[in-house]
Amino acid sequence: MLEMSPMIARNWRKLKRPRGVSIVVEQERYGKYVAEPLERGYGYTVGEALKKILLSAIRGASVVACKVNRISSEGQIAGIAESFEDLQLNLKQLDLWMASEEHVVVKCEVSNGEVYAKDLVLPEGVTVLNPDLYICTVTGASQAISLEVRCGYGYALASDHGEVSSGLYPIDAIFSPVTRVNYSVSDARVGQRTDYNKLTLHVWTNGALSPQEAISLSAQIFREQMTSFINFKEEDEIIIPVEEKEQATSYNPLFDMQVSELELPVRASNCLSSAEIRYIGELVQKTEQEMVKIKNFGRKSLSDIVDILGQRSLHLGMQTGEWSPPSKG
Repeated sequence: MLEMSPMIARNWRKLKRPRGVSIVVEQERYGKYVAEPLERGYGYTVGEALKKILLSAIRGASVVACKVNRISSEGQIAGIAESFEDLQLNLKQLDLWMASEEHVVVKCEVSNGEVYAKDLVLPEGVTVLNPDLYICTVTGASQAISLEVRCGYGYALASDHGEVSSGLYPIDAIFSPVTRVNYSVSDARVGQRTDYNKLTLHVWTNGALSPQEAISLSAQIFREQMTSFINFKEEDEIIIPVEEKEQATSYNPLFDMQVSELELPVRASNCLSSAEIRYIGELVQKTEQEMVKIKNFGRKSLSDIVDILGQRSLHLGMQTGEWSPPSKG
């Protein structure tokens, strides 16, 4: 077993770690997030690992088997316009949320006319997330559709479900609540170095959980999987609380500089002027979320300011201790 020592710990403690995950866009089913700085090449390592886990390892609910009455040998259903195969394909697109891991079998009575997911009467603890999904058209008397719903991972073929409830036909199932993931890697600046990585992650879900929750779960899954490879006990890292660390080095002569000395693009400079942000010390106290709320201040201006502050080893969201603008003190 590897013997732990401060020298060994330098292998990971001296690497650059992201300052956090910035929220660029966050909606109910879509989110865009940025993490920086990462060591060179780590953007691809982290991005690909998260993408794989997001799409394949988060549990969700899906229909795994179904049954309707009066199916002909050709696959046509008496009283329903769709063939049994088409009905199965539609049910496969049904996005569900389940409150428990127990298998659920439900019998839904559907009446004459077009049937949508919102028309299915499901038991308590099972929720339809895409209620406007078209299921079928009933052309005759009411028809009964029986469904079996389970929880699982990723995508599963009908043959993977094992034994289903008696009389029901297994179908392929899409369990993953994450529907799509994209990521890109660009350069990030730290001081004078520009070869660090900036990871931008786009995540779409079906509404069973938020994109941010999906990323957090994926990171936890990845961490749990990696613990088996660690064969030594790590000593606790001494971490200075943010308040103490910032207070100890709170004053920086750059805080007294006017933002006009940063040579910002005209649009960003005008926005800061209208917001009455005159000194760098006032600027660095603002968070990214506060900055984008300034009138006419866009993402391009935010990116310009983050880059220019980074060149001076500054960043948004800093604590400035008891510093006050020269004109006020």
